[in-house]
Amino acid sequence: MTAPDIASENDNAGHGLAGAPGYISESHVTSERSEANFPLRDMMMPEAWYQTLDEGIRFAVRVLHAAGFETCQSCQGGKGHSYNDATVDMPTNTNDYEIFGALAALSAYGLPVESVAVVWNVQKHGLINEKIGRITFWRSMEERADEQPMFTWGYRCGNGAVAPATQEYNEK
Repeated sequence: MTAPDIASENDNAGHGLAGAPGYISESHVTSERSEANFPLRDMMMPEAWYQTLDEGIRFAVRVLHAAGFETCQSCQGGKGHSYNDATVDMPTNTNDYEIFGALAALSAYGLPVESVAVVWNVQKHGLINEKIGRITFWRSMEERADEQPMFTWGYRCGNGAVAPATQEYNEK
């Protein structure tokens, strides 16, 4: 998204959306109304994919994907699992600060985050291989396994449609 695509504080005055992070100006939305071009930001996978995840971490992964964060590994933790605690790993590439955006998304849903970290994996011969963002939770969350996150303006709904608030706004 280029700078002209982002609404200025004067655009659509009185709508309460101007200046919000990620807010897209009405001129941008109306110029690219086709669903294929609409700037939706999420990483959502088909429901069958989520059903393959551990129940105790499934909702946390959904929340991260809905907020646009990629994940690369997750585990509900405990005996017989890869991690002792419920954990989600994210590829961080060059943006170490993305882990804080992920923390904000998880906290908005009241998920019990214990820690966030950027972890550098080191190969056996001592060279750094990759870095990942790691989010650890106080406990697993089996009771929320099948919840669906609700998204804010400009994000994709759970069924793949544009959020109702966005549709209403586009029709004005």
